[in-house]
Amino acid sequence: VENASLAVPSGNGWVVQVGAYPRPTAEGIARGLAAKGFPSFVMPRERGLFAVRVGKYNDRREADAVRLRLEQDEQFKNPWITR
Repeated sequence: VENASLAVPSGNGWVVQVGAYPRPTAEGIARGLAAKGFPSFVMPRERGLFAVRVGKYNDRREADAVRLRLEQDEQFKNPWITR
C-alpha cells in the first residue's frame, strides 16, 4: 500500500506498540503492516528512535486481540498495549 498513512490517528484509544527503531526501519515496518491491513503509524521517541504502533482501538480487548496477532502471526517479540 503505497499511500498508507503513517500519521498518528486522532482521538483517544488503545494502540499496540511493536517496537522502536531508526526512522527508515520504523517506516518500513509500518508500511509492511499497513499492507497487511494493520492501521500502522510511527511516533518519534527518545534517542532518535521511532515507535511503530498499530491502532487506535476503542476497546482494550480489540487491542489485545491485535497484539496477539502481531506476536503470533507477525513474529514481533512482546508487543504491548498503551494509550
